[in-house]
This record gives sequence, structure tokens and C-alpha cells, in this order.
Amino acid sequence: MNFFRRLFYGRYGGDKFNTFLCAVTIIVYFVFFFTGVKLVLIAAALLYAYVLMRMFSKNIPARQRELHWYMKKRQKVVNLFRGSRARAQDTTHKYFRCRKCGRTLRVPKGKGKINIKCPCGNTITKKT
Repeated sequence: MNFFRRLFYGRYGGDKFNTFLCAVTIIVYFVFFFTGVKLVLIAAALLYAYVLMRMFSKNIPARQRELHWYMKKRQKVVNLFRGSRARAQDTTHKYFRCRKCGRTLRVPKGKGKINIKCPCGNTITKKT
């Protein structure tokens, strides 16, 4: 037990990004198993080497920046699916995207042709 404590002392260890990379590595190994393409096996080995490099790294600020980058990308994907599910269940409103700032705007259905004013100042004319 002390061996592992001493081995990981001052090292970065595991995080959510490493867990994601391990899952991708396993999927890539399965792809190799079914296809037999050696290039896929090399890609899986490189992914696994990257996971090990991150775990044993002593450059903790760099690993934290990588984790922060991953969590921002992951949150965008989660919000995309979470928002689309909520919009699909909402039968009383329509959703439009502002062309200027990209914000999603919610307006009630059945009001006819209306002017939608975005908080950025852009005005959109749409039929609901």
C-alpha cells in the first residue's frame, strides 16, 4: 500500500477527463477487435499512453487546464441535449435563435406574426 502512495505522491492522478479517455480507448480497442485494422490498434495504444502520461504527470497546472477545457466542452454537449429535450416537451412555446448573438429566445405559440426583441438589441420578425 505504501508503494502506491509513494508512487503517486506529487503526481496528478485520475480525473473525469482520464475516465472519458479510458472509455474512448476501450471503444477503440473493440473497433480493432471487430475490424482488425492495425492503425486502430496504434490509435488505442497512443490514447492509453496519453492517459498514463496524464496520471503520472507532475505538471498539475497543465493537467488542470486540460480538465477545465474538457469540462467546458462536456457541459456544452450536456446542455445541448438537456435543452433539446426540454424544448421538445414544451408544447406552448416556440424557440428561435438570435442571428446576432446566438441566444435562444422563447415565445408563446399561436400569437401570429410578432417582433421578438433579443436582449442584445436585435429584433426578429417571426410567425409563431
